[in-house]
Amino acid sequence: MKTRLTWAAVLSIVLIPMLAIGWLDPLEGLPLVVLGTVLVVAVRLLSKVRIPKFTWISYAVVAGLMIVTLTIAMIQWPLSMAQQAEGEIVMNPLTNGPTLAGIPIMIMTMWMARVADLVLAAGLIFYSLKVFRARKSLAAE
Repeated sequence: MKTRLTWAAVLSIVLIPMLAIGWLDPLEGLPLVVLGTVLVVAVRLLSKVRIPKFTWISYAVVAGLMIVTLTIAMIQWPLSMAQQAEGEIVMNPLTNGPTLAGIPIMIMTMWMARVADLVLAAGLIFYSLKVFRARKSLAAE
């Protein structure tokens, strides 16, 4: 059991920067997010330590915001390409799209996701500490 907790502790430390960096950019970070999610599940199965609710909630919020960002980008990109094909000058797709109170929704969702990413990183650090405490309490017995 101690070996399993040791592996879980090491993996929990590795997944913090992996997920934090992966969530920063919805396209390029996707492989890191997928690998990080697999590591979260592996840590949970190895350690048998429950993942805190706020960690899962922040994970879901970040995932939702990234899905919204990607959906808007997938809708907006063909429209920008069609405008460019017609000879119009196309502005930056991030800023030339739907707005809310004068602020582009793409920019809003990306920054909200980055703030939620910080909360997620804090939750993952807290979870790593729980895994280390479980390992330490097992070693003390």
